[in-house]
Amino acid sequence: MVNNDEWPLSDSGFFAPNDPGVFATNVAAWFLGGSGTGKFHAYSTNLGLTGSSLATAMANAGHTWTTGTGITFNLSTLQTYNGIFLGGDSADNNVLI
Repeated sequence: MVNNDEWPLSDSGFFAPNDPGVFATNVAAWFLGGSGTGKFHAYSTNLGLTGSSLATAMANAGHTWTTGTGITFNLSTLQTYNGIFLGGDSADNNVLI
């Protein structure tokens, strides 16, 4: 899933008639195969993924949501999550592949 702009998911994007929380939880549902709740991490310091509105939307949908680049970025760590959201910070493409 690719989105070319961080503003829709930022705290500034959470205003009527927009509903970025639905967008984010739909992406989460895709990661989960359409059902259940999951564990997600935003490997980012970017305002589009680290705001409280997005965190609240994910938590209200029953998901675990964490952010930051302080985790070890390797396969074994990433496999502990149902999905990783990236944006604004570099990430090792070899790990992602």
